[in-house]
Amino acid sequence: MTFIERPHENEKTRALVYVSKLLEEAINSKENRAEDIKELEDIQKLLSQKKYGLVWEQHAEQFEADMKFNIPVFVENKSKKMHYDKDSNKFNFLLEGDNLHSLHLLEKTHLGKIDIIYIDPPYNTGNKDFVYNDDFVGKDDEFKHSKWLSFMERRLIIAKKLLSPNGVIFVSIDNKEGSVAKF
Repeated sequence: MTFIERPHENEKTRALVYVSKLLEEAINSKENRAEDIKELEDIQKLLSQKKYGLVWEQHAEQFEADMKFNIPVFVENKSKKMHYDKDSNKFNFLLEGDNLHSLHLLEKTHLGKIDIIYIDPPYNTGNKDFVYNDDFVGKDDEFKHSKWLSFMERRLIIAKKLLSPNGVIFVSIDNKEGSVAKF
């Protein structure tokens, strides 16, 4: 297996360019900067090492822009309320909405109280019908699942906080992303 660097500039690339520039200045300096050169070479070597494993990339979503000016609010729809015992005050409810908006709202009111969470996320198919486009990465991108995993990670971290001690999360997923999501 060969390691292929991401085609676009990232933090590691910017840091390498910066350290290389400092190293070049130290080498070309008229002063004796042997100690600086050694330290910069060590930093450059450290930055150049290939890293394998699961790395969560942070990507801005449309959700973040929406939340600056539009705060989502729960609106009760009595037809969605589910009573299993007509004589009891206890009921369940179905929550529909963008999952990240909904999870942030539930975090304020239901922390540690939810028994079952079912999430049906976009499958990274490129379907343009979603409110938030799920075409996160080009089909030829060597790291095409990275942004999708970051998208899912944010939601699953919040969802886990909502669970009661015996709670469970069910995620509906297709074969395309199923193997990627098993982490």
